[in-house]
Amino acid sequence: MSLRRSPSSLGSRLMSAVSQSAMVQLLGVRLDNLAGEVPQNQVTDLTDDLASKAGAGATTAALATKAATADLASPDDDKGAALVKLERNVTVQRALKSALNLYESGATGDGETDDQAEIQAFLDANVGKTILVPNGTFVIGSNIVLPSGTKLIGTGGTIKMSAAASILLALNGSEFVIDGLTIDKNDTENPAIWGFSTANSRITNNRILNCSAGNGILLRAQTSANGGTQDVHDNLISGNFLDCQGAHSVVSQIGIGIDADLNGQNGAAIWNASPGTLPTTTYYARNNRVIGNEIIGGNYAIGMYFATGNLISGNLSRDNGGGVTAPTGAIRGISMQNGSSQNTVVGNSFVNTQSASIHVAYGSVENLVSGNRMHNEIIDFGQVAPGSTVDGSQACIQVTTGAKRNTITGNKATILNDNSNAGAEFFVNIGPHCDGTTVSGNEFYGAVAKAGINVESTYESTSAIATSYAVSKGFSAADWASAALDAVTVKGNRLNLTTAKPAIQFIQAGAIDLTNVIEESNAVEGSFSTRFLKDQTTGTGSFSGKANWNNADEIELPQSSTINVFGGTNFKATTLGYSDIVAINGGTKGQVIALRMNGSGAVAASGAINLQGGANLVSSASARLHLRYDGSAWYETGRVE
Repeated sequence: MSLRRSPSSLGSRLMSAVSQSAMVQLLGVRLDNLAGEVPQNQVTDLTDDLASKAGAGATTAALATKAATADLASPDDDKGAALVKLERNVTVQRALKSALNLYESGATGDGETDDQAEIQAFLDANVGKTILVPNGTFVIGSNIVLPSGTKLIGTGGTIKMSAAASILLALNGSEFVIDGLTIDKNDTENPAIWGFSTANSRITNNRILNCSAGNGILLRAQTSANGGTQDVHDNLISGNFLDCQGAHSVVSQIGIGIDADLNGQNGAAIWNASPGTLPTTTYYARNNRVIGNEIIGGNYAIGMYFATGNLISGNLSRDNGGGVTAPTGAIRGISMQNGSSQNTVVGNSFVNTQSASIHVAYGSVENLVSGNRMHNEIIDFGQVAPGSTVDGSQACIQVTTGAKRNTITGNKATILNDNSNAGAEFFVNIGPHCDGTTVSGNEFYGAVAKAGINVESTYESTSAIATSYAVSKGFSAADWASAALDAVTVKGNRLNLTTAKPAIQFIQAGAIDLTNVIEESNAVEGSFSTRFLKDQTTGTGSFSGKANWNNADEIELPQSSTINVFGGTNFKATTLGYSDIVAINGGTKGQVIALRMNGSGAVAASGAINLQGGANLVSSASARLHLRYDGSAWYETGRVE
């Protein structure tokens, strides 16, 4: 028996063979799963309506009910997921009695014939109605434009893009429901679902396959010249599965995107040419919910430009490049760029992300990144094969280029590596222009290539600081718009590094200031805890802040004749001395420090450093010098040579 027969013939055949109640069971309807989510009287009404419509030979209601009620929330589902599914069930129930079957359009669903013309005419003739997509494969050779209010409910069928289709489903308006579809994107470089200034719509429980090029689901706030005249707002994208694995021929390939039309503007180029300047836009992506989706692969799993006040929660992004199975071409899990603000990114999971799991950049401000989980089992984020030495990684959480006042809290990341090689460069990287960033209460475990948490006011690829983010990447300072960095707080984090790298480092280089930083109450565990804090200060720029160094096992100072210390009363330092140390800046009255020498050079007696007997301390493997600051100069209190 084939459900791809005409509705009337199928209904009569079924009724001749089975009773109404038996037919409900035959169609696989699981109305009992609605218990506790939809009132029982509504379930009973739905059952009666199904039986009566099936008895009249109309199978659309049966198919709709099957799609709406199969495999609903189990007792193990969280309340958020249950509410989303309840919302879906009620929406489908309300539309049930007027549902139509896609075969009524004259479409063949044979997997070969282009059904676009029949389907488009059918949609245009039934504006705002519910259309069921039953078993079959409906090939689409050009755009399908859905009128406002259209509801497409999948009941076993597949919609497949041909190579000629520029957009599969174009949503031009509001109040759409796209639910339960299987979409075969056929690896074409075009979106599967593109909403133009779409509002108050639901894209839920769909399967989008062969999505290695172009975008999967894209909701974009358009200018009037591009098909829309409003923000993209108050939409729900939930429970979808997107398979985006494979080499990406389109750099901007995104699994799920909510953004604003940039009209051909390059946000990164505009920012780098004039730091602090964003592209112009008229409309924004606001108050949307992206919940509980799964994206495999993808250049970006979830991307946001000019997005404000959105909730991104409970999503899973996995194998975004460089993972155990080494899919190629992917970069980031969730990316917020070009002025994205006040978004909440909470409770998402990331497995084997090639670059940043969470990326915040280019003027994106006041976002909350909380309670996310990152797990990577890789040798190097940039690799595409075991043993590769390619380094394309960033941090698990990357905050850079003008992303101000963002809060990174309560996240956990684990990086496991074989052969003792390092994985990501950092767990968290805070870069230029990112004033007011707070990194607190996070837990990090595993191997990093440069440092656990990095706070850096300048990106200079020619820097002698080997653990700088920009080193070896070929960036120039102009490209990354180096600027002063102010008021970054690193507090209450727990780190357990399995590579001999600094757990937390602050880099101030050249004339670029790093000011008012706060580091306190962080904990470091594991065998590599001896290199905890790294003060990498070079050049003429200032480095200041309230710092509680007392919990530091050791602070590594840069190679310079003048070293900088600030805050605390018990300061241990390592210097890779290539020249004599003749001055110490930044002390507070009563501060006591211990310098452990390593390499060549010495601590030389001077007006600023008063050594016992005026004797220099020459560097050696065991050399230690203890000093105390009286408010005007440093005085030796003891040494080991």
